[in-house]
Amino acid sequence: MVKSVLIGTNGSQWSQSAVKLGLSLARQLGVRVTLLGIVDVQGLAHGEPLPIGASAFKAERDARLLADARQRIEAALESAAAQAAEAAVEFTTRFVEGSPEEELGKEVQRHDLLIIGKRAVPRSDHDPAPSKTLTATLHHSSRPLIVAGDEIPDSPSVLVAYDGSRPAARTLAGYVASGIYANNGITVMGVGNDVPEITGHVQRAVDFLESHGRSPKMRIVPVGRGIADALVTAARDESAGLLVMGAHGQPRLKEALFGSVTRAILSRVPVPLFVDH
Repeated sequence: MVKSVLIGTNGSQWSQSAVKLGLSLARQLGVRVTLLGIVDVQGLAHGEPLPIGASAFKAERDARLLADARQRIEAALESAAAQAAEAAVEFTTRFVEGSPEEELGKEVQRHDLLIIGKRAVPRSDHDPAPSKTLTATLHHSSRPLIVAGDEIPDSPSVLVAYDGSRPAARTLAGYVASGIYANNGITVMGVGNDVPEITGHVQRAVDFLESHGRSPKMRIVPVGRGIADALVTAARDESAGLLVMGAHGQPRLKEALFGSVTRAILSRVPVPLFVDH
């Protein structure tokens, strides 16, 4: 069961979604949160070849960028703290400077769950997902994480994308152990053209969930135009508020979690994504 949640915030529209979702879950679970703001010093003041006489200009520019970033992160933390207080959620705030990947990796070890936006450290709200920070965090997080979606339904159901692989089984177990939306409806979905094989995979997940007191539905769909399309349709049909998905184990889909499939899912599926890598 989740006892503490880490929420990354930087003031972007994506991190605002993470804060909203994180506080909603924390209130439901009755747990505390840590609101983390990171100034990406290396990213803002990175080294680069300079023409003769330009070093002073770069130093001045870097100082201005860092000052603006510090002000933005401090404002984001203040806003998130005000939302936490209004929601009656116990919280602490942390302001750090350094590599976002490294700082998230260290801080998450103090918590049970990490919640971040689709763009963890964006250059603008118009940048496509996922960011370098998000990709690295998906690869290396030592705790389960949720990538916040675009919206939070009032009474969300849970959609589990399952293929029988070890990562999928681990992610499902991590989700059940978290206690998130434990009393909500849940659907286990298999995507593939070999219906008997996929049905066998999904049935094992259904059996596991039933052993934990859940009453899941089963859904099998063909690959069709691709996994992302299938998940977009299923999320809409099931009124899903959370997508639980591990890496796909089938050879031609091995890139699913960190490749083109995940990029499509993060860009097109509006609901939060739960991953336990």
